[in-house]
Amino acid sequence: MICPTTSLCSIGKGERSMGNVPETKNVSPLWRVFINLILIVALSSGTAAFVGGRYFWNEQDFKRINKEIAYYQKLTEAEPTEPEHRVNLGYTFLRKGDYERALVQLDAAREFDENYMPAYLNAGYVYQAMELWDEALEQFQKVTELAPDDYRGFFNMGVCFTSLGKYEDALDMYFTAKLLRPGASDVAFYTAMTYEKMGSVEAAIEEYQEALTFNPKYTEAQLAIERLTKAQ
Repeated sequence: MICPTTSLCSIGKGERSMGNVPETKNVSPLWRVFINLILIVALSSGTAAFVGGRYFWNEQDFKRINKEIAYYQKLTEAEPTEPEHRVNLGYTFLRKGDYERALVQLDAAREFDENYMPAYLNAGYVYQAMELWDEALEQFQKVTELAPDDYRGFFNMGVCFTSLGKYEDALDMYFTAKLLRPGASDVAFYTAMTYEKMGSVEAAIEEYQEALTFNPKYTEAQLAIERLTKAQ
C-alpha cells in the first residue's frame, strides 16, 4: 500500500512505512507487532493506486483494523499537530472504507503542514477509491510538485487520466513514472490497459509482457495477454 507517510500505496498490486511509534521498555503486544508488520509490508513498496478498490473484511479483520485506528487515535491525541500521525490514521480509515473520516485526518495533516507530501498522496488515494478522478488528480499533481523524483505522483496521475478517458495524457504520466521507477510492474500494467483502451493491441500485449517480466506472478497481466492473443 505504500507507510502512508514515507513511501505509497497500490492496493491489490503494490502498496505503501509505518509511522513512528513511541519508544517503550516493554515488549510490544502481539497485535501491535502484527499491525506494524502488515503496514510495513503493505505500505513500503509498490505503486498504490486504489482505483476504486474495495476491501472484504471478516470479523477478525474488523477487530484488527479497529485496533489500528485506536492506536493512531491515541497518537493524534498525544501529538495533535503531528501530520504523520494524521496521515497514518487517515490511511487506516481508508483501508476500512471510511472515506469521510479519512479525509478529515488528511485535511488536518495538510493544515498543520501544507508541504507534507504524504497527506496529498493519501488524499489522492481516498479520491481514487471514491472514483472522484478530478479531485484525485489535483492531489497527485501536488505530489509531483512536492516530490518530483517520486514516481507515484506521476503514476497515479496516469491512472486518473486513464479513468477520465484522457489516454495520451495518461501515457505521458506513465512514461515519466517509468523513468523514475524502472521495473515497476503496475506502471507497465496500466500502460498496457491504456493502450488496450486506445485499440493498440500489439502495444498493449508488449506492455503486459513487460509487467509480467517484472513480476512473474502478475496474474492479471498473464490473463490479459491470453485474452488479447486469442482475440487476434
